[in-house]
Amino acid sequence: MNATEARPGVADYLGRVRAALADLPADELTEVMEDVEPHVTEVFAEAGDADEVTRRLGTPEAYAAELRAAGGYPPPIPVRGGTKWAARYTLWVTLFVTVVAFGTGAVALAGRNGQFAALGVCVIFAVPALVWLFTGRVRPADVEALAEYRFGQRKARAVFARLPDRVVDYLRSLKPAWWLVRIGLVVVAVFASRGEAAVVLLGVVVLVTWAQPRSREDRRLVPVVVAANACLAGVVLALLAFAIDSGSQESRDYYPVYSTGGLTYDGSSLRNVYAVDGDGKAITEFYLYDEDGSPIKLFGRFCDENGYESEGYVNRFPLPRGVQQGPRHTCDPESGMPFVPLPPKATDTKPTDTKPTTAPTPSTTAVPTSAAVPPTAATSTPPTTPAPTTTK
Repeated sequence: MNATEARPGVADYLGRVRAALADLPADELTEVMEDVEPHVTEVFAEAGDADEVTRRLGTPEAYAAELRAAGGYPPPIPVRGGTKWAARYTLWVTLFVTVVAFGTGAVALAGRNGQFAALGVCVIFAVPALVWLFTGRVRPADVEALAEYRFGQRKARAVFARLPDRVVDYLRSLKPAWWLVRIGLVVVAVFASRGEAAVVLLGVVVLVTWAQPRSREDRRLVPVVVAANACLAGVVLALLAFAIDSGSQESRDYYPVYSTGGLTYDGSSLRNVYAVDGDGKAITEFYLYDEDGSPIKLFGRFCDENGYESEGYVNRFPLPRGVQQGPRHTCDPESGMPFVPLPPKATDTKPTDTKPTTAPTPSTTAVPTSAAVPPTAATSTPPTTPAPTTTK
């Protein structure tokens, strides 16, 4: 960091000198400022504050007048009555276009209809300002002499001066990479199938690449460079936000269909999942996974191995059932299934519940034995009629 950047007062003083000499040819102005900067910096180092520098050298405008006279340059072009109004219009329309360009860049890859309409309208309002700048009605010095411009410049330099040196050095080190980022933005727009955005971003990148190096000598190009860079910065921030959001979304990929109420099937909430083999025998322990190998978890309440009622997302099925005991949320695990499954090969109907609503009636037909129906139910009452015989 050089002395001018380290002391905002030096930069402000030199900026006002440059503004007072802005009507000089660009190459001659550069030579004058290269000679003046070391001298002003040395005086600042000796004086210690801006008031002492002003006492020694005079105001920046007075010092610039001395330099003009010493170099044999003509007096500055007098300011016409409407110049100040035109300069103020140029400043404020530049700020407005910059803000809109940033917002347009932020949504450039969203694929929305009319996303560049606002920027197009702003460009129409910016045309008079550009015409005034390039025809000489408004000089960059006229804009820089405005009170609001100088106020914003002082505030920006004060903020910049408070940054740690390591942060400033890091930001400066990123400047070469900005050229690669510009090309990358166009490539991203092409691969994202955003034809309109790709064309606009390509035009902005070409404009910045051409105008930014020239703006150091021709400050009439500064508004164009600022607005174009703001548009590209909006695209970069939008891509960073998308990348961060995509990373955080990965951990929630399987929970849009799962909720604290558990899994749902046909609109009904599931509290447990059971499985049987081809013969209808219960599978006592199994695990579910999706096509990517990620576990499918169910949120529910279950009786844990310590005899306490617990809740959470579990991948082991079926969830251990239990009967709650007392107010301390303890429970006694229950084994088995809450229904009598039929073999999948036999029927597709819903399995019967283990809690019948009516007592079984005697029948001459044998009842299949199961864990829920006692085997004596079929033999408790002898047949009342003999087996029918067929005679002809």
